[in-house]
Amino acid sequence: LEGGVKYAGESLALYATAFYNENDAFASTVGGELPPTAFQTEAYGVEIDGTLRFGQLLVTLIATLQSTEITDSTTPTDVGNEVLRQPDWQARLSPSYTLTIGDFDTTFYVGATFVGDRWGDNANSNKLESYEKIDVGVTVDTPGGLFFQVHGDNVNDSDGLTESDPRTVAAPNGRPIFGRSVMFSVGY
Repeated sequence: LEGGVKYAGESLALYATAFYNENDAFASTVGGELPPTAFQTEAYGVEIDGTLRFGQLLVTLIATLQSTEITDSTTPTDVGNEVLRQPDWQARLSPSYTLTIGDFDTTFYVGATFVGDRWGDNANSNKLESYEKIDVGVTVDTPGGLFFQVHGDNVNDSDGLTESDPRTVAAPNGRPIFGRSVMFSVGY
């Protein structure tokens, strides 16, 4: 179930969508120590998507605020816990500025991603810490359709896990965000 409002003006566009959902889920991992589990969840929250434009400056924001809960489970101690891997909040703020020099459009951009704490398991015993990740870049578009891009990913070299090992919460394994990197691209 969801419903929302939309506003689109000359320099501002804003979309807000409230949601509520219930899901039946099943968790089973090949080679895992944990037994298969059937569980039900519910979540409610709001998604926000906004764009603000001042001339060549564009600022976008995408955010989700939510509350999740396991409402029933074949593992009774999981009932009332938060749903694994789902943060209470996450957001991405992305300003960019485009300069036109001659026939070339050059766009400078930044992307800041923020992800709140979440759990790596339904027992809520393995906390995945929040993290922030900053990306920067520049794109040059030529009149013939050729473009050049330099992109710096995770320039703040943030540490963060998107998920932990589903086979056992005691394992030191996880799926990390990638460390700092730079990429150069040419495209058409």
